[in-house]
Amino acid sequence: GGDMGWLAPHSAKNISLISPTLYLHNRFGHCLVSITYNSSETSVNIQFNTLITQFTAELLDYCGDKNTTQCDTVDLDPLSECEPVNCQMKYLGARNYFNCKWRRCQKVPLCVADPDKSLPDVSYVPLNNQCR
Repeated sequence: GGDMGWLAPHSAKNISLISPTLYLHNRFGHCLVSITYNSSETSVNIQFNTLITQFTAELLDYCGDKNTTQCDTVDLDPLSECEPVNCQMKYLGARNYFNCKWRRCQKVPLCVADPDKSLPDVSYVPLNNQCR
């Protein structure tokens, strides 16, 4: 978001939108960009797909001489022999737990204790990503 400056009528301007991520590959989805002026609004849905399905010449600058591996899920890194990604870094804190069974990053549950008790009656168990 933010102010992209002033644009004269019937003119064009290129802008760059930056996605704050340290994991550039194995991401797919869309970004909805809305442009508003006075009471008019237009929206553009920008699709993106950085899945590595095969090694191409275009990937040489990004990957270097690393071998790529076809992995079972997007949370296994094809540039690191399908090792789990760093979930905190890839999902910016939204999915911090790597589930070994599903081989996917998951949200950590919010464990809420009873505030009327003198000691906490609920705790987070990081081994299974559950509150107990």
